Amino acid sequence: MSSKNGGFFNFGRRVILEMPKPVTFLKEVKEELNKVVWPTRDQTVRYTILVITVAVVVGLFLGGLDYILTLFTNFLIQGDL
Repeated sequence: MSSKNGGFFNFGRRVILEMPKPVTFLKEVKEELNKVVWPTRDQTVRYTILVITVAVVVGLFLGGLDYILTLFTNFLIQGDL
């Protein structure tokens, strides 16, 4: 499993040699972050409230379903509620 480039085991060395310098990398990161369209404060607050509300509703639904199924299982096993 060898080739003129050193085969499979040379892969890590090539990746390390092709990495940009840290300063160049950080400049490119800064350029990309400047292109990001960040949400407004109002959007962030609305989406946060939406996520919390959905999580609570789903939690209550699953908790209620668990309670009902537990009662049903107990009724089948023991014959009483």
